[in-house]
Formats: sequence, structure tokens, C-alpha cells
Amino acid sequence: MADIAQYIEDTVAELEDKVSEMESDMNDLVVAYLSTFAVDDKTLINFSSNYEHANSSDSVFDEAYKTFIGAFLIFLGNKIVKSVKLTVSDFESKGIAAVGNEEQLVGKMIGFVDGKVVRGGYLANLGKMSSLRQVFHDYIVRAISSGQKMNLFIKNAKPLFKSTGEKKSSFTSYYQKYAFDSVLQATNSIALYIADKRGLNRFLFKGGLVKDSRPFCREHAGQILTRADAKAFNEMNWKGKIPNVDFLIAAGGYNCQHFISWIPNE
Repeated sequence: MADIAQYIEDTVAELEDKVSEMESDMNDLVVAYLSTFAVDDKTLINFSSNYEHANSSDSVFDEAYKTFIGAFLIFLGNKIVKSVKLTVSDFESKGIAAVGNEEQLVGKMIGFVDGKVVRGGYLANLGKMSSLRQVFHDYIVRAISSGQKMNLFIKNAKPLFKSTGEKKSSFTSYYQKYAFDSVLQATNSIALYIADKRGLNRFLFKGGLVKDSRPFCREHAGQILTRADAKAFNEMNWKGKIPNVDFLIAAGGYNCQHFISWIPNE
């Protein structure tokens, strides 16, 4: 049986590579689109035609979904389903019976059925990038109203879609925050579902440490904890903790590679 911790580590590495590829493709689409705005003496024209063109900014994201985002979401969905399968196998290896409907449950949870992304589900909405769409549109309108130079118009949009050095683009940050965490949260959610059904109380805070692991994770990594501990953690605060999400699902927080590994009651 594959190790869940290793699977998660490998999956995060694969997702990082795919997001990096998508970022490059997305930046190309954005530059091509921005280059089509009307200018006079290399300066954006503050005129109705440009504002009307700005209202078509969603077309960039729609094209991205059609050409590469959709395929990424299918990849992500399959990774989550595989993680759930490993979680079920992990329970069974400890003599804890699974419920039997875990795959169907996670499919409904993330909107992924029979290898397809379900319209209106979590994955589909993730791929729409609604928050980035609005930021991009607002940026364009501001640039037009201020009469920005075309070269600056394109350059100043780069932080949204192009990472530089250690500074991640808004695009990459978005997918690292939501896509990466969906693997862990779906895994922990299904594990909690089984633990609730089987009346389990103890768990191992399991997973690898990385160079920027949080002090909370470093302190508790490898510890056997209880539901009472988890309840206490829900009342605590630390940098990177996901607000209003149960510790038994969110674990250490954003981009955390730790997961909840339930163990039989004594």
C-alpha cells in the first residue's frame, strides 16, 4: 500500500509543476489580450471603446478554462479520489472497516463524478477564478481611466499572472491556496467521516516537515492526539491557520502537508 504522506508530498510537487505551466500559458493569454486595447501615442485611450473592451476580460479566463484549466481540474479530481482510496486502505490496514461510500461522497463534495467535473461544483468554481477575474477587470478599468502607457499597462499586470523570483503571482497563489489544500481537506474529511462512524477518538498528526513548516506543525508532528486536543486547537490561533475550518479537516493550515491518521481505540 502506498504511503499517504509520500503520496501527498508527490502530489503537491506535481501540482506545483502543473500550476507553473498554467501560469506561463495564462500570462501569454493575458499579454495577447491587453495588447489589443486602443492607444494613441502608445497611451491607452480613455474612451468608451476601451471600456467596452474591458468588459470582455472574462473571455481570457474562459479561453484558459477551455484550453488548460479544465484538464488541470480533472487531474486534480483524480488525485483527490486516489488520496481517498489510500485513506480507506489505511483504515483497513489497521483493522478499521470503511463505510463503503467514501468515493461517492468525495465526488459529491468536490463536484467530480465518473472522471468529469460537475458544473457548479467545487472544482468547476475553482477553475472559474471569480476573484481573479474581478481583480483583472478592475485593473484594466483603472489603467484606462488614468491613461496608462501601453508598456506599463502590460508590465503592471504581470504580478497577477507571472511569478518573479520568490514572489508568487496572484494566479499561482490562488491555486496553491485552494487547489493544493483541497487534496488534504478532502482526505481529512473522508477520514473524519469514517472515524465518526466507527467512534474513533485518537489520531496521529502525520506528514512531512518542510523548510517553512509552521511552529505548530513542528511541535505536534508525529504526536498521538485526541478529539479533545483537536477541539482545543480550534480555539487557538497561529499564522496560516484556516479560519472557521475544523482542525480535523484543515490540520496545520494553508499548504500544510500534515494529515489526520486515525488509530483504533485502546
